[in-house]
Amino acid sequence: VNSQYPYYCYVLDKDVYGIRVDHMFNASRRIFARYTYDETFRGNANFYGNEAEITTSDLPFKRYSAVLSYVDALRPNVLLETRAGLNRYFTPRVTRSYGFDVTKLGMNPQVNSQMQIQSFPYFNIGDMNAIGAPYDDQLIQANDSLTAAGTLTWIRSAHDIKFGAEYRLYRANNNQMCGDILTMNFNRGFTQGSDPNAVASNSGFGYASFLLGAAASGDLNRCPGTTYQVPNIGLFVQDDWKVTPRLTLNLGLRYEIEGAYKDRFNALSMFNPTLTATDDGISLLGGLIYPGQNGLGRGNRNVSYTDFEPRLGASYQLFPKTILRAGYGISHLPTTGVLVRMGQTGFAAQ
Repeated sequence: VNSQYPYYCYVLDKDVYGIRVDHMFNASRRIFARYTYDETFRGNANFYGNEAEITTSDLPFKRYSAVLSYVDALRPNVLLETRAGLNRYFTPRVTRSYGFDVTKLGMNPQVNSQMQIQSFPYFNIGDMNAIGAPYDDQLIQANDSLTAAGTLTWIRSAHDIKFGAEYRLYRANNNQMCGDILTMNFNRGFTQGSDPNAVASNSGFGYASFLLGAAASGDLNRCPGTTYQVPNIGLFVQDDWKVTPRLTLNLGLRYEIEGAYKDRFNALSMFNPTLTATDDGISLLGGLIYPGQNGLGRGNRNVSYTDFEPRLGASYQLFPKTILRAGYGISHLPTTGVLVRMGQTGFAAQ
């Protein structure tokens, strides 16, 4: 039971499945593959199948993970390592009132076509609990992470040289509403006496206004879906050089390119403070611009191509049981951790 909302009663079930296969072609070549499925099911009680439920609907959290790796000793001193992987996070929650026809409540049939997702409205009733599930009840979210990488190791004399490349692609697809789909607010105003504009603390009843169908206010939201993706590319070379039996140097360089956020349908916007426009003879400064329009690229920013990351290290055996180590490096932290939602865009409406 949720302590903040005691009428929320959760039922949790968890299933995890996995399989792995390893195969050696010969002494120098091998391959392995793994697949994992993990589902956590969170059920919310609705004993009477009530479309006007006050809790959220059942929500399964599904996670898929797969990886394939191939290793080949091309020569006695050359080793090839490759791998590819996929991770998916999928949460399909559909409100129990999906497809609800608001004409059943006496509303105009045109309201159905104006709703982004047809479902039972949310009635916010003064002096009483609300009727209808909260806005985030409708959620179809699928986030993917795809990776491919390879490393070539070459041992030559006193040098242990490694070359490598990695490609990652992050995708986020989310259609969760950013506000109530359709909300109607009922307060004491229309039942507090002969004058609905005369507010009194001891008169009127929000539920009575609800029974009369006298709404004080309402709103209908439309929210753009999230279909973002961002790539990340990395290249590196490193040489572990054993200069003497006591001294080893680690010399490396990594180069990274983090792409810009893109939306599959160009549903992004940014505020340009220098944009000028004229409306009804009035000069206005500032406005929204949209990637992919008027010659702009589809990404939300310019991509940096100067992210070079040196790696320098050294180890020296001062005494038989004493080793001195030192290192230096530069790293650029990726920004993909905030991929799921980038805030409101100019395509949202209320």
